[in-house]
Amino acid sequence: MATTSLSLNYGDMLSTTLFKWWKSGGIPDQIFKGLTLFKYLDKRVEKVDGGDRIQIPIMWQENPTAGSYRHFDLLNMTPSEPFTSAFFDFKQFAVGIFISGLEMLANNGASQVFNLWKQRYNSAVLSAQKRLNDHLWSDGTGNNSKDFLGIQAIVSTTPTTGTIGGINRATASNAFWRNKADTVGSFESNGIKKLREMWVDVSENVPAGKPTVHFVDPDTYTRYENTLQPLERFTQVTGGQKGDAGFGSLTWKQAPVEFDNACPANSWYMLNTNFLHFVVHKDCYWKPTERERPVDQHAYAQHILLMGELCFSAARFFGVLSSITD
Repeated sequence: MATTSLSLNYGDMLSTTLFKWWKSGGIPDQIFKGLTLFKYLDKRVEKVDGGDRIQIPIMWQENPTAGSYRHFDLLNMTPSEPFTSAFFDFKQFAVGIFISGLEMLANNGASQVFNLWKQRYNSAVLSAQKRLNDHLWSDGTGNNSKDFLGIQAIVSTTPTTGTIGGINRATASNAFWRNKADTVGSFESNGIKKLREMWVDVSENVPAGKPTVHFVDPDTYTRYENTLQPLERFTQVTGGQKGDAGFGSLTWKQAPVEFDNACPANSWYMLNTNFLHFVVHKDCYWKPTERERPVDQHAYAQHILLMGELCFSAARFFGVLSSITD
């Protein structure tokens, strides 16, 4: 526990004068960084009402009977099964809030500057969101694979290995389940060229296949912005008081470029949110339990619960560029 050391001499001043409490806006956060991926997915959350697991139906092969014929040629009657399914297990997630009876009684009445329970609740939510954001960037193997599936599993730097959603990507016939991957090296020399190649590769000339968002680590965000500096212009703001020399937000091929501190270092992820699904149970998404008191303690506890999984339905529209240097 972090503590502040303060030596006080209770003479005339401190015996007659209270400290001045600064209360504007609550207790300032000194810990949490932008949870970009979580916030992006949270706005697009897909809610379901139950099920043993999440089933994603997919079309994985062509119908082989398509072809030309003439007059009385026999038509191709070969049966085909172009559909299969990927399966994802629900994952569970929780964060706890606790307070002792002494703390609750002391933090009361005129002595209360901030509501201690409310502040711990807010801190717990931020902590949970931060941890979940870490899960969403991971490979899903943490805590004996109880962690949420993450981007590093879905958009792998080695997409010809591993089983995900019950489909083995190492099997040649399952190549449809592989994302695109490449390395960059020097971003200054190769970055824009590699971005162009990857964008074409993941789009596959399908209107719905173009990336809808790009995620990068902070260093790569800076590298990308540095390549755009020759294109920067000063613009006049209403009133003629200010000049804007930078970019309010960055884009690539009309899709936003976002940075996340949890994104793997020296990486650029091209994602298409049409095929990325953050699925949660409608009755268990940041659901607080009742505040309860253990029978053998003068204390109180509450948990905030979440059940869901990060799923996908078309890996071919995802890409990752790794090993990026200056």
